[in-house]
Amino acid sequence: MDDPKPTFAYLAQRIKELHPNFAFFEAVEVERPRDGKESNEFLREVWAPKIFMSNSGYDRQKGMELADRTGGLVSYGRDFLANVGPLFSNVSLHRSDEGCSPTCRTS
Repeated sequence: MDDPKPTFAYLAQRIKELHPNFAFFEAVEVERPRDGKESNEFLREVWAPKIFMSNSGYDRQKGMELADRTGGLVSYGRDFLANVGPLFSNVSLHRSDEGCSPTCRTS
């Protein structure tokens, strides 16, 4: 698909119209944009003024900055599950092993 934005914008708009009680819309942000154009900002605009949630390997600081800038929510995945504490303090996240849950480590 050359340009997925129209498809996903349409999807978000239809969900918003057909299901007005949806609590939020969540999307994974591109961590390393190839051309600077890969952003979910267009989905934020379609979904506004409803709650938009973003996920993309954010650390505490970047997540707080995004939430402050957009007024939306930030969700945390693998790295949060490996280290719940750092999100509540000013400590860096300890990156989890790719493809390994926190319980599969032997050390």
